[in-house]
Amino acid sequence: MASLNEATNLIPEVHLMAKLSPIWRQRFEQAILLIQDLDSELSWQKIAQQCAISSYHFLRMFRLVFNETPGHYKARIRLQRAVTILIDQMNLSMTEVAHQSGYSSSQSFAKALKRELGYNAKQLRKLAQDFDQLQPIITQLGHPSENSKENLESDIALKIPFKVIEIPVRHFQLKPLSPPSIFTSDRLWKSFKLNKQHNMINLMSTEELDEPIHSQTLLIGYEVNNASLASQTCKAGLYLHCRVIVDSEISYLSVWDAFLNYSMTHDIEFVENSFVIEEIHNPNQLLTAASDISFYIEIKAIKNV
Repeated sequence: MASLNEATNLIPEVHLMAKLSPIWRQRFEQAILLIQDLDSELSWQKIAQQCAISSYHFLRMFRLVFNETPGHYKARIRLQRAVTILIDQMNLSMTEVAHQSGYSSSQSFAKALKRELGYNAKQLRKLAQDFDQLQPIITQLGHPSENSKENLESDIALKIPFKVIEIPVRHFQLKPLSPPSIFTSDRLWKSFKLNKQHNMINLMSTEELDEPIHSQTLLIGYEVNNASLASQTCKAGLYLHCRVIVDSEISYLSVWDAFLNYSMTHDIEFVENSFVIEEIHNPNQLLTAASDISFYIEIKAIKNV
């Protein structure tokens, strides 16, 4: 099913660089790519040189654009990636998580965790059993906002243009995944061996949204045209819809907060005992690029939209 609106980009760097002239946007896009290579040991002076930016002005200009220094930016992105791997891949050791996140050792990773978040790895993995406790910790690693105490991802998400739409019956061929994670989702998706024209469908019961992550079951698969081929059918009805581009757990979570905020300010109630539909438009890039996702949540009451 085609999306009904253009995607809102929740990637903070894209939002911040949009105000720059084309030449400077291109230079800072290159700088961000170099800094995001967490295995690289390039100094900021070398990065400035490769991006045709004066090393004398680079630090100040970077801070003006991104609200933090290059060093803090790289440290935050590295820890953000490490926390995602730590929580989503419980079987990995601290050393393996550190290596995949660009840390020189498990000790340097442990120090960064304690310094920035106040927890050790074992404590964070235990908190993953209660997402209400974990979410405010994760969001500390969001992009700093110049205008609010929240992270920039949350600020941008408040501008998502939600729409109430009516959609027909939809049929899906799905397989269960428990517990869900981006890494296991990618493996399951690849097992379908579909062509590139298919979008990934993620279904989760609204009853499970408040359950601990490791108690949740996600249904993953694709849409089919014939009911006889379907393992799951979602009924026709009114749905609250948006389409977004996200590149981190933090930007993904900000979408959910924006959904709740919109519902409370527009007299909208969600249908109980239904499914949340996530349609990922670029599933073959799940681990290598930002995700383009359409969300659909069934609603039962509208007064002023």
